[in-house]
Parts: sequence; C-alpha cells; structure tokens
Amino acid sequence: MKNHSESEIPLVHAVPVTELPSALSGTVEVEVKVPLPQHASSGFSFEHDPPRVSSVVNDSHQRLLGYYFSKLALPGLEISGIFDCNILRKLLMENEHVERTLILTDTPPKRGEILYQYTLPREVGLTFSGFPPCVQSISDYSLFGRVRVGQAIHALCIPGRSPLMMQSGGFTAMRLQQQIEETSHIDGRHLILKDKKEELKLREGSRGAFDPEGCCVS
Repeated sequence: MKNHSESEIPLVHAVPVTELPSALSGTVEVEVKVPLPQHASSGFSFEHDPPRVSSVVNDSHQRLLGYYFSKLALPGLEISGIFDCNILRKLLMENEHVERTLILTDTPPKRGEILYQYTLPREVGLTFSGFPPCVQSISDYSLFGRVRVGQAIHALCIPGRSPLMMQSGGFTAMRLQQQIEETSHIDGRHLILKDKKEELKLREGSRGAFDPEGCCVS
C-alpha cells in the first residue's frame, strides 16, 4: 500500500483525504475526494480492471497516479462497483453538466455489482413496476442520465427500519411505492438501484472512445 498523506499534495490544489481503517487487514486505507470541473473533462484517465488512474492533466493530481476508482458522487447520487473503464467514462461524460466528485482509494475495491445509491427527496420523481420492482418512468429531469428507466431496485433503506429488498419478502412495486410515500417526512432515505444484466452487457459492449491500449480518457 502506498504511503500518501494530505501534506504531500500542494495546498493550493489540496483535495480532501480520509484515512479509513480496514477491519480485515488492520491497515489504513487512504480515500481521496476530488471535485471535478463542470462542463469539462475530468482530467483523469483510467485503465485496467478495476479502473486505476493512469494519467492526469492537472500536475497537482500526480500523487494520485495508481489510485483506484471507488465511487462517483453526484448530487443526490453515489455510484459504486464500476469495474469497466468504458462504463466509468460514459458516466463521467453523461454528467459533465452537474457537480461530480471522484472518490479514489489506494487499495483495490471489493468486486460487486454496480450500485446507484439515490438519496430520496420528499417528492420522488420516479414510478415503479414489476416484481422485483424496476424504474418505470422518470418525471424529475435532474435525474436524466443518472437514473434510467428499466433499472432494477436493489433495496429501499429507511432510517430505523430494516431494508426493503428481495430477501425481506413482499418486494413488489406497489409496496415499494407505498413505503416511499408513507415515509416522505423522514430524512436520510436511500433507494439503491442496479442495472439489469442485459443493459449492463449493452453498456459494456459499446467501447466508445478508447485508445489502442484500452485506456479510457474522461
């Protein structure tokens, strides 16, 4: 593990650094949050699986070379579990018009599904259908490009309650919609979504603007 500290990054371009203890190894994981400019390239290039910073535009980010992608934070939404450079590039480009924060770590992330943790406002601009429930329609234009019709619901998390998910039983679109409406007064609710397998294959299959080495530039 690299031994990076916040003091190594020039203060004029300093980025927030958080040290997270690992329960498994007892080591300390360094987490770096990098705010990205709007309406512009992120200034980061990634390659490999999981995505790893291979080059940077800003000299102040040179210390982050070799760091791993962990999460992408957008207004009201946090995306994790991305192991394909092309999907990461697309998400960065699709959301250039909003505030974006790259969350990087110096240790590889655990492999899993791509999860979209959406912070629910009081009025939710989504409707659901099916079993297990999927996003049926989107009426909140601010969610376009971040939440997509057809995405499956992984879980509804409400403070003080057990998550509503497949394992909890009764995981229907009607029950999901009902619980969201009944708890609109509660802050800190999260809806966790994931891509269906067929959509994920489609997103992975479209290689987009890759260089010959397979490195995606965002």
